[in-house]
Amino acid sequence: DTATLIDVLQPDTVLVVADPALGVIHDVRLVVDALWNRTLTVALNRFDPHAPQHVASRDWLIERDDVDVVTTPGELAARWA
Repeated sequence: DTATLIDVLQPDTVLVVADPALGVIHDVRLVVDALWNRTLTVALNRFDPHAPQHVASRDWLIERDDVDVVTTPGELAARWA
């Protein structure tokens, strides 16, 4: 499975790509729990800053779950530079 592959590869950071739609908080929490021993960055794919649900989910993940979240390729590139 993917967790085993990550354990074998030993990456510095794991990039998790998630759809910012309804259910993303649950999905990201499952990944965070499964990869508790890894540094994660979550990229919200097709994030729409004008969609209230997208913004609320991003904010929840950052503020309440303390997840490293990016919403654009440029933001990811800057974070990993």
